[in-house]
Amino acid sequence: MLPLIPYHDLDAVVRDADVGVLGLGGSIWTADLKRGVALAQELHCGTAWVNQRGALTAALPMPFAKQSGIGIDYAHFGLAEHSRLMLLNARA
Repeated sequence: MLPLIPYHDLDAVVRDADVGVLGLGGSIWTADLKRGVALAQELHCGTAWVNQRGALTAALPMPFAKQSGIGIDYAHFGLAEHSRLMLLNARA
């Protein structure tokens, strides 16, 4: 299900989208891809998509935002986020 809400003031829509405490993901749906990318970059969320949603791959990092989680998952960023370097004392 995808909610569609008509608007008149685009700046107000972005402010309303950013006001909540959650921010895992967001999406912009538009025929103007350049403007959609610019708007997606204004959203305070971990991942923002243009003309799609939920497109995830383990090759790309998925950062969390606000109270949606802590850190980053996926890709080498996620591996580093959830790893701890252990130095072992190698003796001959």
